Amino acid sequence: MTLTFEEKIEIFYKKQNEIFKKPLEKIINSMLDKCEYINKESLERHNWGNKPIKLTNIPLDINSNSFENDLLIALDIEENEKSTIELLWGDIQLGKRVQACIIMWISVYILERPVLYIFRNLSIDQKQLQDDILGTENYNFNIQFIKNLFDEFNNELNDYFKQNNFDYWKKFKLPELKDINNTDVLSKLSNKDALSSTDIFCCLMNQSQLKKINNKFSEYISYNQELIDISVLVDESDLMSPTASNDKSNDKDEKDSTECEQLLSTIYKKVKYVLHITGTAHSLLYNITTRLKDNNNIQIKISKVHKMKRSDGYYGLFNNKINFNTEIVFPWWDNKCEDDQENKKRIKYNIIEDYDINIKKIIENILNRPKTIKYNSLLLSEEKIRSNQFNLVNKIIKDFQDLFIIIYHGKCLRLYLSKKYENEIKNWSQWDSNKSSTKRLNQVGGIYGSSINVENNYCYYEINTKILNIKLVYKLLRILFEKSSIKLQHKTVITITGKYGERGYSFTSDDYDNYSFHLTDQYFVSHASFNCTDISQRLRLQGKYKYNDSEIIKKLINLTLWTTNKLQDVIQNFYVKFIKEIENNIMSCQKWEDIKDLIENIIDNGEFKFGKYMKYIDVSKKRKNIKSEKCFDKKMNGYQLIIIDDMNDTQILKWCNEKKLPEYICINEIKETNIDDFIDEYYNWNYELDEKTKEFYSKKEYENYIKENNLATGKYDNETNKDGLFYKTSVAKDIKIYHYDLLKNEIKNLSKGSNLGIKYSGDGEKINTKRTRLYISYKDLTNPKSIV
Repeated sequence: MTLTFEEKIEIFYKKQNEIFKKPLEKIINSMLDKCEYINKESLERHNWGNKPIKLTNIPLDINSNSFENDLLIALDIEENEKSTIELLWGDIQLGKRVQACIIMWISVYILERPVLYIFRNLSIDQKQLQDDILGTENYNFNIQFIKNLFDEFNNELNDYFKQNNFDYWKKFKLPELKDINNTDVLSKLSNKDALSSTDIFCCLMNQSQLKKINNKFSEYISYNQELIDISVLVDESDLMSPTASNDKSNDKDEKDSTECEQLLSTIYKKVKYVLHITGTAHSLLYNITTRLKDNNNIQIKISKVHKMKRSDGYYGLFNNKINFNTEIVFPWWDNKCEDDQENKKRIKYNIIEDYDINIKKIIENILNRPKTIKYNSLLLSEEKIRSNQFNLVNKIIKDFQDLFIIIYHGKCLRLYLSKKYENEIKNWSQWDSNKSSTKRLNQVGGIYGSSINVENNYCYYEINTKILNIKLVYKLLRILFEKSSIKLQHKTVITITGKYGERGYSFTSDDYDNYSFHLTDQYFVSHASFNCTDISQRLRLQGKYKYNDSEIIKKLINLTLWTTNKLQDVIQNFYVKFIKEIENNIMSCQKWEDIKDLIENIIDNGEFKFGKYMKYIDVSKKRKNIKSEKCFDKKMNGYQLIIIDDMNDTQILKWCNEKKLPEYICINEIKETNIDDFIDEYYNWNYELDEKTKEFYSKKEYENYIKENNLATGKYDNETNKDGLFYKTSVAKDIKIYHYDLLKNEIKNLSKGSNLGIKYSGDGEKINTKRTRLYISYKDLTNPKSIV
């Protein structure tokens, strides 16, 4: 029997001491509220499943060369249980990490199922999550969701606490992460009896660690004949989304498939539950196939998508709260080298040259803002070469005084500031330490001791990233801006970074209450590559802002993205519209086939002319399954075509060529006009009756002529309109009778230069112009009138 999520929660309550039920109810309800999705549902909509069932035909010889392949084949057998694959989709910096912590808590306590958390291949992500779980500040997970809520019931729990002499809330805290690089930790993954429901394993997204896990999982299944009862959470999972064509038609599938992608796909098939977590989900929705080394394919279909709700304090692309400023940004790198026009080589981007052309003007513009603004925080993440980042710092400190500049890459974290603020910032660093349970920046390796002097009265502190982080620096600067006894000329911070500005990292203070600090500006032009996944992830400007700061932003400035017209066009006229179309209906999809139909119809419906932008959606190897053919719409029982209302002939012609359709030729142009204007523009067609065409003055005479000459009669012969009048058309030998509206359209749709009604010969020169199509209507049965 399959238990509902609510039933599993009730079982959890019954297993605990009765005295804990009220705080646990408060904790679980607060978690469910926090995880409400855009359709008003919460964690109950996840398909958590029950305990694994026994599998059939599972190979036993793990030393066999074909064992892995045989195992994957067995897992595909119809009667065998399949892994549940779902997706948690939330906007960039919306709070996915907090929701992931909640889901891990649900897994280890409610489902009694351990967790494997897979990070992208950067150890800083793992450290961030560990700090968020185990930190002692009010915004850290265990404090915010467990300890503080338990504290509300202190009076009721006080006697129990005295008797048992322990911090009762710690019994229900989220456990710390266990790194699989530890041999003892890794060995538990193949031993069902050694696994504890509260184990939270973690690894990085690299082939070395994934290979170890995959091997252990294979051993587990071979020995226990069931899927591993574990919840796998994959952070930034679209980085390694499947890259093969779903119909196996692309020759580059094998080349594009990395070992890391292959290992992830095989791991997904071996576990009970997988949850992808990302802010850019589209490639995971339409790509399901990974090509394995032995030329086999493995398909991983997402069955359900959970779309996170945007909070009121969230500022991002999809609620139109990012202001694009393209007025002063000149894309000089798009020009071609003057000495190589034939080969059309692009100019190589250089951050120093870009500083002189664009970045310097942006800084000047920011510094001219009203002094009433609390602070400015500009992110520059265009340069990946570290030496060039230092060169950029040197340029800025030469040109501007009294700025606060942070450079952050790898193990390097420096804070540059004017020497006149040095003593002041050290004092506030000590103050911040005294208010906290830790030393924070007030220690060796922080804002402590002597600084290093540089030119233009600047100095810098080299901060030890092994024990400290950039978030501490942002909080300290906000404290300085709020409390300094010295009048600061500019409350402006410039952060220079490289790969840490790409995804997964927040350039904010670690204090989200009194001394919150967010980016207000970002310079981002995507000079090297141009795809929407990359652009969206690198917009670190997006995020959740506390009420007091959001009011500041709303009243005094806009969050500003300094960029190019091209990037703004692609994001606003394509990406935002495309993604919002998907999210509007994605949560009603109950299986991958529903998701596939939804995506294909959005891509092909032409409503926003997505066709010309689809090359920007992602890198080429992740675009293989986007089909250009028109999709059949089951609801409309037909094919959706492009809407061309605001497209000119050139754009339509280009679209037809891209879709490999017949060459576009405009046949008709519909215009509103009157008879006099029509005659003036398209000639006054005086006509001579052809030999077999005559004017008739009675219905009987007309019908006799048709009969004598054996001519066809029209569909509407002998019909009248609402006024009882007949409308007939004589076209050469064919005589058709039209309704009045059809007759009007026949005339209206004649285009300039049309040969309808004109006799031509030779190269098209008009000779002996004669009317060959005669339109006749009857005011009454005896008074015909020709219509031109």
